[in-house]
Amino acid sequence: MAVWTTNVIIRATLPHMTTSYRALSALKHNCLACGGSCHGVRVSLLDDDERQRIAQYGETLKVKDPIDGRHLRQQDGHCVFQGDDGLCRIHATWGLMAKPLVCRQYPLIGVRTESGVRIGIDPGCYTAYKTRNSGTDQQPGEDFSTLSQSIDEQFIPVERGVLGLLSRPGIDIGLLFRALLGSGPGEGLPEGLASRWVRHLQTAGIDTCLAQEDAGKALRNALQPLLTTLPQWSGDEPPPWNALGAEENAWAVEVARRMIWLRLMPRWPSADVVCILVFLGAITQHWCGLQGEDFGRALSAWTRALRAPAFMRALAPAPESLLSVIQPPNA
Repeated sequence: MAVWTTNVIIRATLPHMTTSYRALSALKHNCLACGGSCHGVRVSLLDDDERQRIAQYGETLKVKDPIDGRHLRQQDGHCVFQGDDGLCRIHATWGLMAKPLVCRQYPLIGVRTESGVRIGIDPGCYTAYKTRNSGTDQQPGEDFSTLSQSIDEQFIPVERGVLGLLSRPGIDIGLLFRALLGSGPGEGLPEGLASRWVRHLQTAGIDTCLAQEDAGKALRNALQPLLTTLPQWSGDEPPPWNALGAEENAWAVEVARRMIWLRLMPRWPSADVVCILVFLGAITQHWCGLQGEDFGRALSAWTRALRAPAFMRALAPAPESLLSVIQPPNA
């Protein structure tokens, strides 16, 4: 377990028991009430009691059919309880504790793995970058809910190894790319990767995916610089790679760590592939000329898109289609 020397052990005292949660680092976050988390997400309701309570709130607020099966219903790409001001009408009327459990604890996420319960702040929160250092320490509540995310044993050593690489102080994503792809020593991106990636993005149809109503306005807005800039690029002369700024590089590494630690892409269980997809997103936002908070928000949006089945079907309909992009033709 030496690769996880930065782990923080958090103990939450629950009725009749004490639970240990493992975190990569301090869980700092402040909600800035951006409303983005209410877009493009099907919120699961915990049980019949929660569904009944939410249905009653819907009647009081005159929200028609607020529940779709086991989820909060979406309308125009956002939760039916989201008001015109972008805020939750349940929260505004009855307070934080009246909201569904998933909404109350987000962006704090807990996953049950074969080696214990891990927790972390979802890097897909649109303001996660802004409050990652200055935010309030988050603690799991007494009713903290976790999901089960186990992976096949063959992928566990890969996960440990990638997390170890990502934990090295001052690591650069260009060097990590070369290490993950076995490109050997050198600087910058592996040869030909930029050209292959540009051509792939331009033919994948991601603009069509993001135009769908259920993608949500917040996701489209955050990735609009990519949609605007992508047609201007050329696979023959791709955008030049200049190393990310220190803050942007650190955020890209942290996003990859959180995505892997929390196993937020269960359809792609191999941590090296998840890491590469995050870094490709970071490179893409960098090519769009984004820096600071704009870069942080766009990369968070990219990780949300990676978890959307429709987006991933367009971006990588099969593992081999992605491998043909990230690996040289004769590799």
